[in-house]
Amino acid sequence: MKKYNIIWMFFIFSNLFAQNEKYDQIKFENIILNNHNLYFGLKRMPSLEKYLGQIEKKKDISNDKIKIPLTKNQIGLHDFSNKKIMLFITKDSAFIHYFNFEKSKKRLIIKFNQKKTILSNNYKLVQFKKDFPASYKFAKGINATPLSKAAFIPVLLFRPNCKGYMCFTFYDGKLIDIFISDYIPKAPY
Repeated sequence: MKKYNIIWMFFIFSNLFAQNEKYDQIKFENIILNNHNLYFGLKRMPSLEKYLGQIEKKKDISNDKIKIPLTKNQIGLHDFSNKKIMLFITKDSAFIHYFNFEKSKKRLIIKFNQKKTILSNNYKLVQFKKDFPASYKFAKGINATPLSKAAFIPVLLFRPNCKGYMCFTFYDGKLIDIFISDYIPKAPY
């Protein structure tokens, strides 16, 4: 029993210290997908579908009370997706919370440190290390695989009165997807 208490204490302290670590910081509004911010009005949905293909409703999530990241407690009503993208939908807005670069072959643009970074499936882990050096220090391998083969790295996102994380997943040194969370997530695998 004492061994389990020590393990729990380790997890608690590691989480407390992890929240104080310095990550690179991106202003949420500086992330653009085909002239769309990641949080946009539903009127713009046809334009996004023209770019990425039909995005279908997968389920109602209002009963689950899923909070949309970085939105001051906005609750999602529906979950829409296709193989390239996942969105939470409210009455009048959409929030992109997952984007797959392998399947979409599209680009995401980030304005960071007074320069433009273009994310795509051709974006390499070595380039990430140059663009986001503080966050790269917290890169985690996936499934005991070397970091050069598979990596998972969060970057801090912020909006007025809100913060969250954009989590990058690399495989074979290439960016395969990103997702957004209010919390520092664990490696997905």
